[in-house]
Amino acid sequence: MIVNCFFDKYFFGRLKNETSRRIRTLASLFRNVCIGEHSDVNNSILMEGTSVGRNCTIEYAILDKEVTIEDGAAVVGSPENSVVVAKGTVVPQS
Repeated sequence: MIVNCFFDKYFFGRLKNETSRRIRTLASLFRNVCIGEHSDVNNSILMEGTSVGRNCTIEYAILDKEVTIEDGAAVVGSPENSVVVAKGTVVPQS
């Protein structure tokens, strides 16, 4: 199942531990995606099993299956050049 979120303002979702996450503009989230508290996801696709830590920024990115974004990491592309993270990759804190 894929959930597409189209918002002009912030969308505050409630996930596992009931804290706020921000998803703006277009974000496609597959099932079993975990987003840590105080993380921003914008204009991105997060595929099944992806885990985003706390205080992360994801913009203009495509995260393949089982990607792990560690706390405080940033994956930021641009409208002309999206970042693609391969299946099973661990992105360390920047």
